[in-house]
Amino acid sequence: MESMMNGLNPTRARLLETFGLDVELTRGDGCKLYDAAGREYLDFLSQYGALPFGHNPSQIWKALNLQQEAMQPVMVQPLRAVGAERLANRLASITPHDLSVVSLANSGAEAVEAAIKLARARSGRDIILSTHNGFHGKTMGALSATGKPMYQKDFGGPARDFEYIAFGDIEELEAKLEADHGSIAAFIVEPIQGEGGVVCPADDSYLNDVIALCRKYGVLSIIDEIQTGLGRTGRLFACEECEQAPDMLLLGKALGGGLMPISAVVVRPEVWDDRFGFLHSSTFANNNLACAAANATLDLILDDDRAFIKDIAQNGDYFQEQLEALKDRYPGVLIDVRGRGYMRALEFRKPVERADSASMAFCGLNGGFIGLLSSYLLNVEGVLTAPVFNDAKVMRLQPPLIAGRAEIDRCISALDSVCGVLNRGDYHMLMRHLVTPERREQLEHTAPTAPQQGPARDVPGSAPGRFCFLIHYTQEADLLRSDPSFANFTAEERSTWLEWVKRVGPGFAWPVSGAPRATEARPKDDHVRPALAYRHDGERPQRSPRHDPGLGWHRRRIWRKSTR
Repeated sequence: MESMMNGLNPTRARLLETFGLDVELTRGDGCKLYDAAGREYLDFLSQYGALPFGHNPSQIWKALNLQQEAMQPVMVQPLRAVGAERLANRLASITPHDLSVVSLANSGAEAVEAAIKLARARSGRDIILSTHNGFHGKTMGALSATGKPMYQKDFGGPARDFEYIAFGDIEELEAKLEADHGSIAAFIVEPIQGEGGVVCPADDSYLNDVIALCRKYGVLSIIDEIQTGLGRTGRLFACEECEQAPDMLLLGKALGGGLMPISAVVVRPEVWDDRFGFLHSSTFANNNLACAAANATLDLILDDDRAFIKDIAQNGDYFQEQLEALKDRYPGVLIDVRGRGYMRALEFRKPVERADSASMAFCGLNGGFIGLLSSYLLNVEGVLTAPVFNDAKVMRLQPPLIAGRAEIDRCISALDSVCGVLNRGDYHMLMRHLVTPERREQLEHTAPTAPQQGPARDVPGSAPGRFCFLIHYTQEADLLRSDPSFANFTAEERSTWLEWVKRVGPGFAWPVSGAPRATEARPKDDHVRPALAYRHDGERPQRSPRHDPGLGWHRRRIWRKSTR
């Protein structure tokens, strides 16, 4: 077996291989991708919203080629960059109200870092307030503003002077600003929490109220439209109808037209600080090639009185209607449909709550449920989707902004297929493409590997009186009782599945409250007694069919002696 690391991020390479997402893409055109065998795929991910015009848009390529033909200099820092100046002036002319001073960068995370520096310089204060479950990037400052400890703790984050409140709670924001405005430099927030699960604020006036409150208490407001900006929500900017401009507006992703990395911080004049202007710089910022792509992007978006944006709004409503109809057809599968424009998401019911498949529960509790659905959609239906970063039960749907109703209908058809599989409990269908002879050969040549990582941080200590179940299959009959649909696998496919599942994850810890103490009497024949599912709120326990011996799990209770 091979154990050599992949040269490009071996961790991600193993993940893609495990879920059958390691397709070799060789061509892209608009909303379509093609693999080495010529198979066509519909892209409903668009590089997390960074491909407004799909793959290889001819107008953006033309702008880049003109740069080459004219032999214009690309990088001329610290001198004037004509393309960058033109882009800055155009952004100033289209952003809301008095936003008019621009600092360019290379990525969304870099724009967030710049905004944090400017806020601290201008205010003379250090605390950056953001929201739980938000996402602002993965460099250290942006990561610290990202209200998700999972992304922070292994990297020594968050950095000092970052605090968090609930998203969408204007009363909590006002209470925080009233109490601590003298120490808060800025409040940074997304119009829609993209990686948080495409979560929209319950009140449409939320952004407007955020800006007004920050202005009232002298705290700078930073609206992160890196993912929502430039048409994604069916508006040029999600904040465009607010009564006042935010102090800073962050743009990225779509700004490069799908071909160049570029981002922008657009600032109100009174918020600019000359110390920031003098001391902050980035080697590849202001380069005329990226700015040519961005200027061409604005040409396409703004053409014909912004007809492009109007189409997104109308088609986005149609997309929402179709997704709502899908949810109505499969209430046992889908919990929620949310989003705006071409930024949509489906929230699926957790497999462990459906209580009809041990393997699906295992996959879900290891964070692989939406990855498995995305694998089915890609390999079987030919549609590219992906999970959001912060919620393991939410699937993002972010097509290129050029997608029309025909592409939406194709996506809905594919989603209907996967929902039907889940609704019928035909779980073997979700995995059949992962247990082919070709995949078997791949598994045989790739050894399962233990995680290669340094010391874990914040590991909880042992607690006296705690116990756990060790759950594992002891024979093939156990597998079929756990997942009856696996009887439709051939013997070779079941054998391949048992090898594949080792790659999904090492297992999971599933804490419950109200469990009996180790000092209590141990029941006889505990390994065949149905376990009790205890709710986290301490309510009365109920028997759970997912732990029933009929599912075929062999359980051994491991007791830890109480020291009390």
